[in-house]
Amino acid sequence: MAVEAQQQGILLTELEKRIFDRLLGAVDRYCPGTQLRVAGGWVRDKLLGEASNDIDIALDNNRTGQDFCRQVNKYLEWIGEEQKTVGVSKWKGRYLIQSE
Repeated sequence: MAVEAQQQGILLTELEKRIFDRLLGAVDRYCPGTQLRVAGGWVRDKLLGEASNDIDIALDNNRTGQDFCRQVNKYLEWIGEEQKTVGVSKWKGRYLIQSE
């Protein structure tokens, strides 16, 4: 089944498209040169054609998740959308950024 999903490509929901558009917009405006990589269970689930509501984003350029979230909020403000609350917690040696 995973091979079939790969051949067909990953289908994004409207919400996922909107999320990725906002993230890439923030990169273009405030973080040029930064590459975002989607990782984790979301990729697996999408390749299997399953729904997922947890998207893990890896950053390069030594940029922290907290700093990037600030830039996303600046971008949301710039395009006239509501900013999101961002929380940072440490779990098993990893920092988790949660947005509401």
